[in-house]
Amino acid sequence: MYKFIEIISGSRSIVFSIFSGILFSLSFPPFKFSQLSFCFLVPLFFSIYRKSPHQAFRLGLLSGVVAYSLSVHWVKNTMISYGGLHPFLSYFLTFLLVLYMALYFAFFSFFFVRFSYKFKSLFFLSVPSIWVSLEFIRAHLFTGFPWILVGYSQFEMHYIIQIADLTGIYGISFFIILINYILFNSFVSPKSLIRWEGLFLVLITALIFSYGYFKISPRFFSGKTKIQEIGIVQPNISPEMKWSKEYIGYIKNVLEIQTKSVSKKMNVSEKKRKLIIWPEASLPLVLRDKSLWAEWIKKLVFLKKTNLLLGALGHSPNDGKKELYNSVFLFDSSGSKIARYDKKHLVPFGEYVPFKDYLFFVNKLVPVVGQFKTGNKKTIFEIGENKFSTLICYEIIFPRVVRKFKEVDFIVNVTNDAWFGRTAASEQHLSMAIFRAIEMRTPLVRVANTGISAVIDEKGKILVESELFKRWIWNGRIKLNKNSQTFYSKYGDIFVLCVCFFFVLNLIGSRFSEV
Repeated sequence: MYKFIEIISGSRSIVFSIFSGILFSLSFPPFKFSQLSFCFLVPLFFSIYRKSPHQAFRLGLLSGVVAYSLSVHWVKNTMISYGGLHPFLSYFLTFLLVLYMALYFAFFSFFFVRFSYKFKSLFFLSVPSIWVSLEFIRAHLFTGFPWILVGYSQFEMHYIIQIADLTGIYGISFFIILINYILFNSFVSPKSLIRWEGLFLVLITALIFSYGYFKISPRFFSGKTKIQEIGIVQPNISPEMKWSKEYIGYIKNVLEIQTKSVSKKMNVSEKKRKLIIWPEASLPLVLRDKSLWAEWIKKLVFLKKTNLLLGALGHSPNDGKKELYNSVFLFDSSGSKIARYDKKHLVPFGEYVPFKDYLFFVNKLVPVVGQFKTGNKKTIFEIGENKFSTLICYEIIFPRVVRKFKEVDFIVNVTNDAWFGRTAASEQHLSMAIFRAIEMRTPLVRVANTGISAVIDEKGKILVESELFKRWIWNGRIKLNKNSQTFYSKYGDIFVLCVCFFFVLNLIGSRFSEV
């Protein structure tokens, strides 16, 4: 009888763990049930309640595998379409990625149980500190993969996410996990809600919403003094066409027609201050100074008297070296190339091979992977008195990369999300860009090859966006803030470092205290 009860109890724990993983995935695009993020851990907490740390680890791993299998399954498409990996290898690497990400669920569950045996009074703060510390580690370990951190689920909840200019994305994650634990604890120990942890939750919720209301208020942004004319070109070129020589003429024709169409819509007096933007790798070739392509661009820009920012392959200044870079180039209204930025944070297995000495076999399976070099120069582009930075694709999900350009007036993110296919990845990618606009309090212009292109204001509101896999152009003005530096842009991850310090103190305390 006892054995039967144990089996039933174990089965229930497994079901609860799986349910937690499902709730997590439903919080993000394409489902966008963001409210579920405030309770997604409750089933897992019940699953691991009064279990041993090692049992909790296994149940947490199961929950994580379910969560990320449903959320990042699109990675296999990226590796096949963009990296050129064999389908079998892409599925295997996707499974390894899911397993790796699930380990953070597992370690969270392990420490949750371990700390619960050791601490009582401040445990409601220990729980979110565990989760946020592990998110921070995931954002940095092995170059980092901070995709769909739990705080990103709130990208449409404007009053909540305004604290990102103080704490970064991690403050929102902390708030979400805090609510998850207090909700769980209200079932286990109902009296806890009338003690000071309930009072703390009410206070922190009031502060977050009050701060959000203040930041969203039009009065807060009354000091806007500068304007930038922007034109967006979304050519919608499929990956099969983009890297095929027979379609180069077609790509050139599409870009020229769209660029001329955008140019017609703008104010003639503003043309020299106009910036037309093409997406990442809009020209599928190495753009050399003295080439037919460079001459074509020069004539196009000179004819329309506008500035043009475009993505193409860059080459090493030393012609003797056959080094390729994922680059963006700025041409001014006279047709001169005036600046270039080379991507600093490359995509693993898409643009380079991590641990190349150990994964030497990948180069034999993939013709493109590993060919790109890392850029080492900080480039700030200028159009008149307006300064902007350009982040290429994947770089926008790293706050530490964006913060290196904190003196800019606006941010441009060029990307080519075509290899994601018709999955939720493009919307997930866009949702993370929203937080960079808030953290830096600067408008962000996102230009994608196949979508989603968008203009996001400094409050994180999407002003305009394109549809996926449709040819699209947009012309308009964005308002720039004067002296828009924030606490986060100046001081970075102070909040999360304090949280990590608290986690380490808990870790040391659990090591030396008696059960």
